[in-house]
Amino acid sequence: MIQSTSPSIGGSADAHAQANPMQGALGWLRREFPFPEYFTVGFDAHESLADIVLRRVPRGGRVLDIGCGPCDKTAVLSRLGYRCTAIDDFRDPWHREGDHLDRIGRFASRAQIDLVEGDGQSLPFERATFDAVVLCDIIEHLHASPRGLLGAAIELLRDDGTLIVTVPNALNLRKRIDVLRGRTNYPPYGQFFASGDSWRGHVREYAWDDLVQLGHFLGLAEPTVLGRHHMTSVLPSWSRGIYRLATAPLEGVRDTLVLCGRKPTGWVLPPVTGALPPVTSALPPVTSASRPPTT
Repeated sequence: MIQSTSPSIGGSADAHAQANPMQGALGWLRREFPFPEYFTVGFDAHESLADIVLRRVPRGGRVLDIGCGPCDKTAVLSRLGYRCTAIDDFRDPWHREGDHLDRIGRFASRAQIDLVEGDGQSLPFERATFDAVVLCDIIEHLHASPRGLLGAAIELLRDDGTLIVTVPNALNLRKRIDVLRGRTNYPPYGQFFASGDSWRGHVREYAWDDLVQLGHFLGLAEPTVLGRHHMTSVLPSWSRGIYRLATAPLEGVRDTLVLCGRKPTGWVLPPVTGALPPVTSALPPVTSASRPPTT
């Protein structure tokens, strides 16, 4: 089992980090992360998640990252002043290559993250102890309903704590264009073909309306869906500005969707009794001018 201690991070922050904590946290990640080749899609997702957490959770709050992987996003939150715990089953093949697990554990320790290697079946934490629980690009990998996992995650939140779930957008503009060109909107087929008996890739991707319904089914207070840009670096450099401009007025066609909601006092997971109640879901806004700026 991976276990990380949480020693104090040595040294004082440099002047740039003090003036711009976000860039200071990202700069520390670039310097200290043991797998630089991991950042093939840049740091948009790290900055976006941190921005969402900063807007909803006071610094110093306790944050749990479920499905943390190598703790890259968790580390940014820790550097921004959150008390972070992270859990993963570390069953992706690359986690088990060479000394990767040890390197992840040492990195988590340097980043002051309490890292737990889970069994993929349970969340071994006390209820009502976290101010936020985040799942970054996790539920699209599940082979069954996310109800049990997300219900367990909400139980770990204090009253008024925040659940944050990010997913790739099944209907983003890039995928719509690919489909029109006769290409798949699923992960590359070669990955699936070579996966053998255990597929760890995307099983069910989500659209805007799905997350609206998910927030309702989970009984969250004030559920909100956001559209974000996490994957623009996969596009040719000449097209990125055009892509951002084209998706600026339509959050629902950006590459990533985020569900945010609060745990109301007295929360219980709503039962599933045959037919689910009808849900009136709002379409993605034509303009995001009323929302906080997106990254």
